[in-house]
Amino acid sequence: MQLSGANCRSEQARCLKESINDPLANRCKIAVIVAEAWGKEALLAHQREAKLLAILSDADIAIARQFAEEAQNQENTGYN
Repeated sequence: MQLSGANCRSEQARCLKESINDPLANRCKIAVIVAEAWGKEALLAHQREAKLLAILSDADIAIARQFAEEAQNQENTGYN
């Protein structure tokens, strides 16, 4: 299973938040490194998604957007 760009960005933001709030310097450094890795993975995911959109029909794109919106709504409301 490949991660979506949005999921990677969410994890990146979570790690950055941890790095700010953690009282231990070593764990802060590790959280920043992990956040950087999530950022790189997000870039790769966005590239994959862009290539995928280039080969999909308009109907496929509409369906994919609908699924993405529903997933985003579930994340925002806390339903998983």
